[in-house]
Amino acid sequence: MSSLPLVGIVFSRDRAMQLDAMLRSLMQHCSDYQQVRYFVIYQATGPQHARQYSFLVSQYEQTENIQFIAQRDFRFDFYRCIMPTPKRDPVSPIWGRVLAMGWKSPIFSRILPEDRFLLFLVDDNIFVSDFSFEAILHTLCQNERAIGFSLRLGLNTTHCYTEDATQEISNYCYPEDRIIEYEWKDAEGDFNYPLEVSSSIYRARDLLALLAEPKCWEDCWQV
Repeated sequence: MSSLPLVGIVFSRDRAMQLDAMLRSLMQHCSDYQQVRYFVIYQATGPQHARQYSFLVSQYEQTENIQFIAQRDFRFDFYRCIMPTPKRDPVSPIWGRVLAMGWKSPIFSRILPEDRFLLFLVDDNIFVSDFSFEAILHTLCQNERAIGFSLRLGLNTTHCYTEDATQEISNYCYPEDRIIEYEWKDAEGDFNYPLEVSSSIYRARDLLALLAEPKCWEDCWQV
């Protein structure tokens, strides 16, 4: 049963095998993964991928804190994941009203508490070291200036794949054991990319303003 104020959202497309590896590595290395609710938004572009996802869903059907959602409308599916409502029926009238009112409506302060956090993952993430979400949330609560927490970056991340260039981080400190803090605006490569969906955690309240803008969804990666 989930108990941490954290919702995990996983994005996957045509990668059932990689998705399975990600989930297995998460279970192996995260000491409190069971205290988080995960939603997997997946898309299969062909019958073979659809069969693979169907098999994967059957393998996790007994895992109560992991729910699979076949992507139909990306924005709509995303909303379904972050709203902790007891009924997640896509035809429920509440969804139409909420989408019509938008993020600036007071209803979101009740549906999505400000002390809530969002975890984003993709299907080709692989966890290789032990960690706990409780410790990460504690660090974010103790460091209000932090925009988020990245599980993919560290002092060993010396090569930027997208730019095919070396990168280094400077002017960092250690607020907690095994955790570094740095100024992303002056950083290089991957360290200069503050908002991403590959194993990072953010405060829900910090994302509300971004999600309220239609342009956010126009440019959104359609998995």
